[in-house]
Amino acid sequence: MEIKRLCIATNNRGKFEEYRAFFMREEFDVEVVSYGEDLPEDVERGETFYENAINKAIFVSNSTGLPTLADDSGLVVHALNGEPGVKSRRWMGIDDDEERNRFLLKKMEGIKWEERKATFVCVIAFVLPCGTGFFVKGEVNGYILDEMRGKKGFGYDPVFFYPPAGKTFAEMEMEEKNSLSHRAVAFKKFAPSFSAMRKILG
Repeated sequence: MEIKRLCIATNNRGKFEEYRAFFMREEFDVEVVSYGEDLPEDVERGETFYENAINKAIFVSNSTGLPTLADDSGLVVHALNGEPGVKSRRWMGIDDDEERNRFLLKKMEGIKWEERKATFVCVIAFVLPCGTGFFVKGEVNGYILDEMRGKKGFGYDPVFFYPPAGKTFAEMEMEEKNSLSHRAVAFKKFAPSFSAMRKILG
C-alpha cells in the first residue's frame, strides 16, 4: 500500500494549516486533506492524550478509508494541578478561545511568575486503514502570562510565553511557531517513522 494521500483528523483550520506546512517542509510527496467534519464527542473523552489521539485516528481512518494522522494536544498548567490538560479544548464547557483564555487568566490571578510554569503537549497517532500505526509525543515548556499577547495562532497561544523566543506563540509567524512548538517537536519525531513506514509499504 503506497501512501500518496492521508487525512488529518481535524476540522480546526489552524491545526490543519500547521500540519500541511510540516508536510510541505519535509517535502513528502503526499496529498494532505482535512477531515472537515465534527468528530463525535465520545472519541475525545479519553483520560490521556494518547487515548484521545488513537481514538480520533481510528475513527477517521475507518470513516474515510485513508491513512490518518490525529493529534491530541493541550496545555498543562502546573499550578492548576495539570489543568486544563486533556480537556483543553472543552475546558469548563467554554467553546470560545478568548473566553477560555480569560478564564485561565482569572484562575491564575495572584500566582507568582516562577510558579506560572506550563507545558504544551502534543501526541500524534498515525494509523493505516488496516490498523497498523504508531505514536510520537512532543512537549515545550513556558509560562502563563497575566494577559493575552498576539493575534496569531489559536487556542492558548496568546497566554503561553515561550522564554527562548521571548514572546508568546500568538506573537509568532506560522513559520517560526512551526519550528519550535509542541506540535513541531512531535512532527520531527513523526517524520522519520512515517518515512520508514512508507519504505516498508513500497
